[in-house]
Amino acid sequence: MTFAALRASSRLLPVAWLTALLVGVSGLLASCGGGGVIPSPGAQVRPLDPSFATRKAVAYSPFRTNNRNTETITAPMVLQDLQLLVAAKIGLIRLYDSSDAVSKLTLQVIQQNALDIKVQLGAYVSPNNDAGNQAELQRCITLANTYRDIVLAVSVGNETLYDYSVVPLDPKTLAGYIATVRAAVTQPVTTDDQWPVYAGTSAKDATLVLNQIDFAAIHTYSLIDSVYNLWNWQQTSVPANQRAAAMMQAAIAE
Repeated sequence: MTFAALRASSRLLPVAWLTALLVGVSGLLASCGGGGVIPSPGAQVRPLDPSFATRKAVAYSPFRTNNRNTETITAPMVLQDLQLLVAAKIGLIRLYDSSDAVSKLTLQVIQQNALDIKVQLGAYVSPNNDAGNQAELQRCITLANTYRDIVLAVSVGNETLYDYSVVPLDPKTLAGYIATVRAAVTQPVTTDDQWPVYAGTSAKDATLVLNQIDFAAIHTYSLIDSVYNLWNWQQTSVPANQRAAAMMQAAIAE
């Protein structure tokens, strides 16, 4: 099962639809270097809700300026955004954290207005901040359980294992955070990270993390990857009239 969509750096943009792939984990992680029994010895992998294969999706953040530390998000702002999404037939959003100011408010707006929108809820964790991270995990658990009919999946951490992460965590720490959340919610749980982590080409061994997750949330950056020539994206050996298709196939294979 593949699913295009959940990655944007700030305010919602339709161009973010194809910047990540969520991939059903069955049969996948062994080929990604995970191995072992997933997500832990004796545990049953939790399947993704069918909505992940049928709904259009985007990452969502309600901020309208770059002043995230001072801007106040209001329910009418969020409702306006979400009504636009519903009108565009987008029915699944990713929230990056479990903050009261954004994620709790967004879930409240969805519920109070009976909007047909489902959520992949995030728990945003950072290095050298265990107390803050633990508080975030508890907020995430509370929201996932309170809004169980809206929150279809949970993601703990955002690009924490990638070699150039701005919020690096060691795999053991992240695996522990994931285990904490997974033990307290019923939804499938993952972590969002760039494709080298799942491909086993990142400097960090992600096995501990892969053995804790129910599905893989894979970020790709087609433009950045091409700028740095990380793989043969140009496909110059292919005839020009076939090159676009070859480039897409090469990207998927990579």
